[in-house]
Amino acid sequence: MSLLTPDADSTAQSDGSPRPRADFTWAVAFLVLLLVTEGCNTYYLGESAVSGNPVSAPLLWVAAIASTLATIVTLALAGHYRGLARAFAANDKAQRILSESSMAVLEANQDLAEKMAQGHRELSEQTQALIRSEHRHERLQEFSEGLEGSVKSRTHELERRTAQLESANRDLESFTYSVSHDLRAPLRAINGFAEILVARHADDLDEQGQHFLSNIVQASVNMGMLIDDLLKYCRLGRSAVNLRDIDTQLLMEQVLANFAVRISALGARVDVTPILPTVRSDATLLGQIFGNYIDNALTYGREGIPPRIVVSAQFADASWTYAFADDGIGISPDQLEKIFEPFQRLHSYEQYPGTGIGLALVRKAAQMLDGSAWAESIPGSGSKFFFCLPIGPPVPNEYQLREQSHE
Repeated sequence: MSLLTPDADSTAQSDGSPRPRADFTWAVAFLVLLLVTEGCNTYYLGESAVSGNPVSAPLLWVAAIASTLATIVTLALAGHYRGLARAFAANDKAQRILSESSMAVLEANQDLAEKMAQGHRELSEQTQALIRSEHRHERLQEFSEGLEGSVKSRTHELERRTAQLESANRDLESFTYSVSHDLRAPLRAINGFAEILVARHADDLDEQGQHFLSNIVQASVNMGMLIDDLLKYCRLGRSAVNLRDIDTQLLMEQVLANFAVRISALGARVDVTPILPTVRSDATLLGQIFGNYIDNALTYGREGIPPRIVVSAQFADASWTYAFADDGIGISPDQLEKIFEPFQRLHSYEQYPGTGIGLALVRKAAQMLDGSAWAESIPGSGSKFFFCLPIGPPVPNEYQLREQSHE
């Protein structure tokens, strides 16, 4: 065991290094020897001075040499042990630093190992996710290719069926037009002969015969109206759309002028508010829509109550929506779509005259203008018919410009 190795009684210095052991056995021994030798020398010299008896030279020489050796050895051992103490202290400090460094390196290695393991796990998960993603991409690509093929096939089939349907519609319209046109001649003959009978031989017939003859005349008139409406419907589908700027306020005034006699006879009132706009559309198609909506409102008024009709227009979402509100008999909610189909009547001819094709003309004209037509109603409280016309921003007409100038 080293003489300078710290034991349990050692305490720490201010710099953290251990304090060397307090008792250096050999150093103390030589120090004691040095003190004894010096004491002997002093004693002999003192005796010699007091007694006047000089000390023998050999003895003094021996004492001097011993004192000198003890001093040299003591100094050498003191320096040696101080150096050892510093070396041991530095060695202990280095070992402690090395131990701390080793612990830090060990902890760093553990952290690095954990991070590497975590990185390996994440890389493995990402690799698996990438593999799954590639598989999904392959399946998605296969599904997309299959869907694209299916869409192409169905699109082709739809185009083929659409072409067939359009061809069939054209053939049907041509046939209907031809039949309607050809029926006018015999119907005209029936009506003419019936009128001759009424004029020349009505007095020769009894009451029942006159009734039958009257029915023939009325039926021929109704048939003529039906053929005329059917021809209108066919012509409407065969005509081209001619777009131009239309002052719908002026167009509405022209439509109301055509119904002036009927409006006056019924005591009806038609209000147009606000002033209708100028739009880019087809005048003939718009006239069909306006005229049939006015005719419908005048036809289905409540008995004994003069019809009141309010016409308005509102611009929203790049479209003009025209509304025709009346206070007539109204329509059952489950019949609101049926009334826009050709030849669909909700009442008998005796109750309300008509062919049942007017609103069908409205919807067909609206579709030709890329618009739509529909109705809202409460039975007994009137109806409101709409026509939506997709178009650009509103264009002021002469009425609106005149009002703006007055303001």
